[in-house]
Amino acid sequence: MLGTTFGTLATILTSLIMILILMMFILMEAQGTTTRMSAVQLAGGPDFSGLLRSASDIQKYLGVKTLISALTGLLTGIWCYFLDLQYPLLWAILAFLFNYIPAVGSTAASIPAIIEALVQHGTGGAIGVAIGYVLVNFCLDNFVQPTLLGNRFGISPLVVILSVIFWGWLWGPLGMFLAVPLTMVFKVLLDNNAEFRWISVAMAKKKIRHGEVEVVGYDLPDEEIIGGGASTERPGLD
Repeated sequence: MLGTTFGTLATILTSLIMILILMMFILMEAQGTTTRMSAVQLAGGPDFSGLLRSASDIQKYLGVKTLISALTGLLTGIWCYFLDLQYPLLWAILAFLFNYIPAVGSTAASIPAIIEALVQHGTGGAIGVAIGYVLVNFCLDNFVQPTLLGNRFGISPLVVILSVIFWGWLWGPLGMFLAVPLTMVFKVLLDNNAEFRWISVAMAKKKIRHGEVEVVGYDLPDEEIIGGGASTERPGLD
């Protein structure tokens, strides 16, 4: 068990060091990127203007996600404090970090706090902690985050789950933390490319309006709206 634990920690630490080193060199090369991309295009290379335009979108997503994660940690920490748990700061930090992992992160962060409440205060305390986590994550993920991000960053839940599985398999726990930001990078890049924009549309979140399915973030003409069932025609009235 010790060997497995230390091996896992060593793998995570190695991956983290490699990412930090790569990030350091990227930041060192960041200055003058626009001029370099223009020079590449003038030399007969591809047009990277879409890549440069997507940088601000990616920064906005990461900033909003960090803000939402901080609010999640703050609110859950306050909730655990008022319910008289011994380590509210620890549960707040866990909620902040695990909120970067979509779908399963918030649930995983709530389990230790619920177990502590169950041991200290019984079933009622555990239920109270669970209700607090559910309310905080539901309100922030369904109301605050979409308002701040808008429709442009909507990703299909299936794409989110598949991205977590893929990046988790590729990079382990760090890949799960970075799954959505990396997927957002690809989506924004594809969205700024006329040839592959259809892939970005396929990755977008869908919503139902008047019984029909719409692609969130893309203003399609009425005749191009995807039908919500076998037939989208309204029955005629006699």
